[in-house]
Amino acid sequence: MRLLLIIFFFGSILNLNSQETQGKITFERKVFWANLYSKLPFLTQEEKEKELAIWGKEQGKYGEKYDLQFNSTQSLYQEVKSENEGGWSWRGDEILIFRDLVNKTIIDKIPLAEKDFLIKGDIPRIKWKIQNELRDIQGYICMKAEGIHPIHDTPITAWYTDKIPVSSGPEGLTGLPGMILLVSYGNDDVTIEATYVTLEKDPKVITLPKKIKGKEITFEKFKEDYNKYIKESITAKRNPYWRVRL
Repeated sequence: MRLLLIIFFFGSILNLNSQETQGKITFERKVFWANLYSKLPFLTQEEKEKELAIWGKEQGKYGEKYDLQFNSTQSLYQEVKSENEGGWSWRGDEILIFRDLVNKTIIDKIPLAEKDFLIKGDIPRIKWKIQNELRDIQGYICMKAEGIHPIHDTPITAWYTDKIPVSSGPEGLTGLPGMILLVSYGNDDVTIEATYVTLEKDPKVITLPKKIKGKEITFEKFKEDYNKYIKESITAKRNPYWRVRL
């Protein structure tokens, strides 16, 4: 009986901490173009080496910034655009990734071949395998996990911390017992890493724009169209990566 009370007590504390967890995380998203070009089957070795010479030294130097607003029940991931010369910034609206962590549903605005799509449905499940590796990211000890990307079907590696007890992360990735602070796709084709973490005590309401433009589609249909476009582009010997979000 005493053991059950202790378990209940600590469980209540963990649940309370989760309820009080909210904040904002800034991520830097980098695409490694030379790595991607090396996987195009229609390019000759000479062409691949040329692309490596063009992109190899520059890849990984620059990235795009994204903000993840989160609380214990929701998360919203959006690009942040900035204009250095003018000293002002504004939030981009090209990419919007929303997760309802209670009802396990999504609202995503993602472009494909220059068209905007509004994806609604259930949160896609990822079968994570937690590994016995640790890493420090922004002062948080993170554990490694591996899975398969729900759209690309490529390997992904994530590093998450249970010190932020919210099952969320960049790019809408969920399903781990804590916040994802770093993720990479494939052979480091894309990396998204936390550069700044802010936790807040006061509850924050996450609101979506009143109007989100895009053709409404299910997650399953978007995945089908995405992979069809990649396949058709490669068959036609066209580089598909400029017109899709990796």
